[in-house]
Amino acid sequence: MGVKWPGLSAVARDATFAVTLNPPISYPDQVAAWLQGWGSDVWDSGDFASEPVIARAAAITVPAVAAGRDLIVGTFAPLDLALRKGDVNLPLPSLLTQPDRRMSRFEWLAWLLDDLIFEGQSIQRIVARDYGGFPSELHRVDPLEFEHLEGDRYRAGDVIVRASELIRFGGGSDGLRYSGRRALRTALRLEQAARIDAETPIPPLVLENQGPDLSETQVTDLLTAWRKARQGTGGGVGYVNQSLKPNALGWSSADRQLVEGRRYVAVEVARLMGLDASDLDAAMSGSSITYQNTVSQVRNRLQRLAGYRAAIEQRFSMPDLTPRGQVVVLDVDPISTDEMATRYAAYQTAIAAGFLTVDEVRAREGLDPMNGATP
Repeated sequence: MGVKWPGLSAVARDATFAVTLNPPISYPDQVAAWLQGWGSDVWDSGDFASEPVIARAAAITVPAVAAGRDLIVGTFAPLDLALRKGDVNLPLPSLLTQPDRRMSRFEWLAWLLDDLIFEGQSIQRIVARDYGGFPSELHRVDPLEFEHLEGDRYRAGDVIVRASELIRFGGGSDGLRYSGRRALRTALRLEQAARIDAETPIPPLVLENQGPDLSETQVTDLLTAWRKARQGTGGGVGYVNQSLKPNALGWSSADRQLVEGRRYVAVEVARLMGLDASDLDAAMSGSSITYQNTVSQVRNRLQRLAGYRAAIEQRFSMPDLTPRGQVVVLDVDPISTDEMATRYAAYQTAIAAGFLTVDEVRAREGLDPMNGATP
């Protein structure tokens, strides 16, 4: 259900925060039971709004989701936050060095990004302010423990707060649990099928009786013995007399298209998370995306994931968190510097070999031509 935001700032006023009532789910047994509870009528009806929202604990059990989450967090959480006025770096307030004193900045950013990925937003409670009245410490509010009560009052964990005590980082989307519910649902079913396939890797069998008919008790005993043998190490070994003939049905992961199905879902998950399929090692057959080096790969990833970066930088830069005229940025200069050094070395090689001129290089860098002057 959605929780409206009366009383919040203009940026957050019309936002909704989705609260799931699903308890945490452990995989695989509880997930299997959870999946069985979904009716095929909802899945097949095409009624997207009626499909259940995927619990975060279930979504993260999908390997592609876990890999994508770790990649996004690993891209941004290690970066430093910088405070700037024009081109000048300013001393950092405690809010930017350690937003939550109970954990490192990396861990706080990791949780913030996690919320942006799965929920589409992250709610933070202001627990301290500096002498200028600006927030100096924020505590993340667990989505499962957040509830609108009435007016501008909210339950945030075990405390009741007003809207003015809350900060919302919005990601600009509904979050993977909502916008990706259909792909996640398919992925969970495929993971369940893969688990069953791994537990019984040998093909299903039919025991064909070419002799006298057996009684119901004899059939039950025979199947029980064979089933027990097949569950042994390496599939087990069974014995049949000359009147019984085991026939393998020939099913395999390839036959049931589990491999291709999981790859397809991984590509869909990558798209939903703003990643390239190659980021998750999930490129479909025929894809030809390659990167010359790791630096270029990180640079391209930063461009694709610009929404996450903007969500953090622009919210921190709003005047209720940062004085006017100052902006907060995630410091990507080290990445940019490494990429620039690599690019300039390539330019030097191209100029020396006669592939490019100095003015052509300057044009690529957005600079005016030197018109034949010596650099």
